[in-house]
Amino acid sequence: MRYLITRPPQDSADMAYLFERLGHQTLISPVLHVNCLQPTLPNAAFLHGLIITSRNALRCLEKLGTLPDYHELPLFAVGKSSAQLGRQYGFTKVVEGPGRGSDLVPILKAAFVGTQHPQIYHPLGAKKAFDLGPPLAQTGIRLIEQIAYETSPANRFTPEALDALTSKKLDGIVLMSPQTATYFHALIRQHQLEEQMSEISCLCLSDNVANALDQMPCKRKLIARKPNLPGILDLIGL
Repeated sequence: MRYLITRPPQDSADMAYLFERLGHQTLISPVLHVNCLQPTLPNAAFLHGLIITSRNALRCLEKLGTLPDYHELPLFAVGKSSAQLGRQYGFTKVVEGPGRGSDLVPILKAAFVGTQHPQIYHPLGAKKAFDLGPPLAQTGIRLIEQIAYETSPANRFTPEALDALTSKKLDGIVLMSPQTATYFHALIRQHQLEEQMSEISCLCLSDNVANALDQMPCKRKLIARKPNLPGILDLIGL
């Protein structure tokens, strides 16, 4: 089986390695670019924890060179891959969520029972998949959000990906976020490849990703049972 992976370069390379270990072929064509910003980070001494719902946010903080200031704080990661990257960057108190931002709300509530006025730092992208602020405020937790990166759409597929799409030499497209799905669909329309997509399956991380492809004529829209990497790996066996 042959799959097109649309994530940013580093994440695509990691995923391609796993796919190829399972005997599949892969092509990589990122459909969005991650642009790190340079925010002034809050003082770790006044924080009780750090939330990571995007590996891109953590990578952008690491580039600033100030992550060691936060290593003593608990890191609440949205899923396994974010948790692994946090440990790789030196965090030792890592709490791993099941894969969705909303699932972190009860985890954080339980973690800070009895803590007076807890403040949690959440670096994130310019577009939110889920707004943690209101539900956390109801539990007494103050969320300090800061935009760590922005994304911009790619203006073309790689030549190899375009050839594979045009000639229908693909079994599936991997789409890991609603924004990625939106950018991918825009490129499909740009290249007038809707007819070809009717013979290629779309592998979606979540219902929200599939919903972003509402007008995309995929052969099938397969949705991961769990919104994480193992969930996507399960789909390539279907």
